[in-house]
Amino acid sequence: MQQPKLINLVGSFIRKRFMKCRLFILVLVSILALGMNSCRSSRMSAAQRKSVKIEKQMKKDSQLQQQTLKKKHYDIQSESTRAMMKKSKKKAKSLNHQRGQGFFERLFGGKKKKSCLG
Repeated sequence: MQQPKLINLVGSFIRKRFMKCRLFILVLVSILALGMNSCRSSRMSAAQRKSVKIEKQMKKDSQLQQQTLKKKHYDIQSESTRAMMKKSKKKAKSLNHQRGQGFFERLFGGKKKKSCLG
């Protein structure tokens, strides 16, 4: 009859100790989980680096093409239309500058961290 009583005492002791340190265990597990999922940019394979490089080049080419099309569109306009476009661009810029940043943009829009891929 002594063994079940001893087992109950040991079990209750372990449960009480666990309940006291459960917050510590939860924090420890969270830190370990975040540590394992951290950015591993230095461990990219050659194929991944190549695909990232190709993506960057494609994005750069796309932006260049968009700029040339915009310039071509501007060049084919008449002088009065160009003047109107210039005037409306200046007005929009001044109005947007006066408006300032929105509340959430000021709150959450700080400096952006670079992603793992560059």
